[in-house]
Amino acid sequence: MKKTLFILTSILFFTFCKKEEKAEAVNFHYDYIPTSVGQWNEYEVTKIIHTSTGVHDTTNYYLKEVVAEEITTNNYRLERFWRTSLTESWIIKDVWTREKTNSFFQQIEENISYTKLIFPIKTNQFWNGNAYNTVDELTYEYDLIHEAYSINSFHFDSTVIVIQQNNVNAIEYQKAEEVYAKNIGLIYKSKRDLSINFFDITDINEGTEIEMKLINYGI
Repeated sequence: MKKTLFILTSILFFTFCKKEEKAEAVNFHYDYIPTSVGQWNEYEVTKIIHTSTGVHDTTNYYLKEVVAEEITTNNYRLERFWRTSLTESWIIKDVWTREKTNSFFQQIEENISYTKLIFPIKTNQFWNGNAYNTVDELTYEYDLIHEAYSINSFHFDSTVIVIQQNNVNAIEYQKAEEVYAKNIGLIYKSKRDLSINFFDITDINEGTEIEMKLINYGI
């Protein structure tokens, strides 16, 4: 009797573990890109343009992105507003669209479609961020996934970092990454595309830098 009970218990335990493994395997982590209509994120943006004449022009402004409507199934209208100070009213800047399917998240920015994430989100994932546009192939990859991340006064328990570009040599410094938090979406973005001299990041010939930091969000 005891032997039979042990066997039954073992079978139940094994079955339970297999179910748990299966449940974990189908967690695609779609909630890194929430799509609730009305959701909004605000960012502080710094943009620097370096010219070949030695001019380094810095622009600071605030950006607000709002999921305005679901156009069709899985396709959303993203309205973007900007202002140069916190006391000014928001002014419409542009309108982008985004698509979230079972296998990827795309965003159409200035009529160019970028594949931002692929699902399921897990380590050792590589994909062409320019697969659905005419720009040269660019390999994206996940870096840290489901890790805590702090920015400004916010702390998020689960985030994912996407490395979009990491090309550094004697004359080029090209790095780009985006950070997404569960139920919030994009919380940080950095892109630097610079022509430099002999690995010196402070000796810039020309190029651009942009950084976006989340400062508020809601729905």
